[in-house]
Amino acid sequence: MGLTTKWLYKRMLFVFCIIFGLMSLFSVSTNANNTVQKSKIENSDNLRTVNNQSDFPSYTINNGVLTLYTGTITERPSNGYAWNFDSSITKVQIMGEIKLDGNSTSGLFWGMSGLKNIVGLEKLDTQNATDMGSMFREDSSLTTLDISSLKTSNVTTMGAMFWKDSSLTNVDLDGIDTSSVRDMGSMFRDCTSLSDLNLTSFNTSNVIIMGAMFWNDLALTNINLSSFKTSDVADMGYMFAGCANLNSLNLSTFDTRKAISNNHFTDVHGVTLSRAV
Repeated sequence: MGLTTKWLYKRMLFVFCIIFGLMSLFSVSTNANNTVQKSKIENSDNLRTVNNQSDFPSYTINNGVLTLYTGTITERPSNGYAWNFDSSITKVQIMGEIKLDGNSTSGLFWGMSGLKNIVGLEKLDTQNATDMGSMFREDSSLTTLDISSLKTSNVTTMGAMFWKDSSLTNVDLDGIDTSSVRDMGSMFRDCTSLSDLNLTSFNTSNVIIMGAMFWNDLALTNINLSSFKTSDVADMGYMFAGCANLNSLNLSTFDTRKAISNNHFTDVHGVTLSRAV
């Protein structure tokens, strides 16, 4: 083989190696990108199948952060949300508007025992939501929560909304519309670190269930219930039971005549009542 031929052969081999290398690199890059995209949407595709919704928001769970993207949820999945009871999640960030209709808010962040921070709650469109029961239930690492941005005029159920949020010391409920709510049972139950609650903005004129609403709120020393109307309430059982640090309780606005279940209504040793119940 002549020198010229050898030179051409080596040059062609060199060019072939370069082309092959570039093709391999492109393939790896494409596969990696596909993997990232799949990890971003695969869970939402599963939920779309459950809900038959084409616009269910995609989400990622990475390094303890649940990121929710824009979309619509018309109903709560029958098996709950994929992030429910995931103790590894410490933060939720909501990146775009999410429309939540009907019972889709029910149990939305339930059982996330490691959750410490929620960013972007104001991006939740809840004006057509009807059920917020257990929405933040058993989020035992949450210390503060501001839900004042949520639209709740059509919500009828808030039962167990904050149940077992044992680290919660402050919850901002300013402006929350409870005029349609009928169930507040166990709403703040076992919020053992909550020392003060201002519920003066609460409209309870349609509430039927208040049973165990503040049960076992061990740190509660002050609660303002001056706006409460209870003429339609049928269940007040254990409403204040176990509130061992309450010094006084003003129930002057309470009407208990329709209360069928009134067992241990004020089972609080040493509390001074403003009236006999």
